[in-house]
Amino acid sequence: MWLWILATLVAFYIKGLCGFANTLVFTSILTFGANNVNISPVELILGYPTNLILTYRNRKKLKPAVFVPLTILVLLGSIPGAFILKNVTAGYIKVIFGFVVILLGVELYLRDAKILPVKQSNAMLAIIGIISGVLCGIFGVGALLAAYVSRVTTSTDEFKANISVVFIVENTFRVILYTALGIITFAEVKKALILVPFMLLALFLGIKSSEVIDDKIVKRIVIILLILSGVVMVVQNIKPAEKEQYGVYIGANPEEMADRKLPETIVIDAQYYSDEQLAELKDDGHIVYTYLNLGSIESFRDYYADYQDLTLDTYENWEDEKWVDVTSPKWQQFMSDKADELLAKGVDGFFIDNTDVYYHYPTDEVFEAVSSILKKLQSKDTYVLINGGDSFVREYLNRYGSLADILDGVNQENVYTAIDWESDSFTVNPEEERAYFLEYLELVKADGKDAYALDYATDSKIINESKAFAK
Repeated sequence: MWLWILATLVAFYIKGLCGFANTLVFTSILTFGANNVNISPVELILGYPTNLILTYRNRKKLKPAVFVPLTILVLLGSIPGAFILKNVTAGYIKVIFGFVVILLGVELYLRDAKILPVKQSNAMLAIIGIISGVLCGIFGVGALLAAYVSRVTTSTDEFKANISVVFIVENTFRVILYTALGIITFAEVKKALILVPFMLLALFLGIKSSEVIDDKIVKRIVIILLILSGVVMVVQNIKPAEKEQYGVYIGANPEEMADRKLPETIVIDAQYYSDEQLAELKDDGHIVYTYLNLGSIESFRDYYADYQDLTLDTYENWEDEKWVDVTSPKWQQFMSDKADELLAKGVDGFFIDNTDVYYHYPTDEVFEAVSSILKKLQSKDTYVLINGGDSFVREYLNRYGSLADILDGVNQENVYTAIDWESDSFTVNPEEERAYFLEYLELVKADGKDAYALDYATDSKIINESKAFAK
């Protein structure tokens, strides 16, 4: 918590002093110890009242000709923003804007130092105003906005008043959006409330400092922060794309896999791959785990009829799949034989699905049966990765204190994201669900086992948030 307090004190002192850059400072400090997806909601909640305070304190310096058009542009920026964030790599756009902010910051410095003439082009001001408003509306980035407002205001108080009004509008829009998406949760609100006294103290000190520090010095600080904002935007978004280390491709056939850029470790359903196709994946340097369904059986499997007599209830939301009686010696032997068949093909391990059969049928007999199957797989000197299975894994840990006999790792689906089965779409998990699964994966890691998070999404914003959350 000390890092959050430090970030709050530094960020909102700068806010009180200069009127902006709190997001830049807050995020930069907390990046060393927190997930980005947890930072933004807290900073938004803290920053909202500071804009109200600065606007009220400097209300006599408000210029409608400055803040009204910018406010409209920020709102309009949310419209192309929805399209851009869904269809364009936002990082590239931010890099371009980052360079623009740097150039504008340098140009402002040269004007302030009287190295360049003070007279400004009205046409250029209009272009900067339009771009800055749209940029703030799309990304919530205020650097270019600050560059524009600093050009059309004559004092620090005037700058603070007009930029704060625009930020109020942008903040209001984001509060509504974040709440609708479930990004602002009770946990974030609680943390923000704890930090409010530190925010108010820092803001007050910043405001008082601006009253005693020469206005020219404050303006220079604003220019330096502008240039720094641009540099951060470029550096954060110009980084080469990280190579994925792990991917699950259970539903992909061999022909589809041939056209994909695959990570080092992949999960496939090797029952539908020939020995040659599997060998090609291995020759390309991939570690290959195969899907193996321990707790249920699908009607499309060629062995379904042989084990239909062992089926139980239908799997919810999967009409072609039924839970299976894992206590049957017949099923346990089949699991071992099928594993041997897949190992003979050359797979490096197993992605074991539906140990959750114990959650649905929580008897000692089912627990012992699942344990026996997993121990048998472990005895084959291969890698065993369980998908989900939190009820079973927790119970096994409670009984025996270690997972070494049954698994090498756990893959948990839907840690950050969730599936809305009614609308057939992907959304964001509530905070309590995320916290539960994170605690589960940490429990697995504490036992020295691997932990993977597997989320499903099509919206680029949710995808990026999920990746940030996983880190």
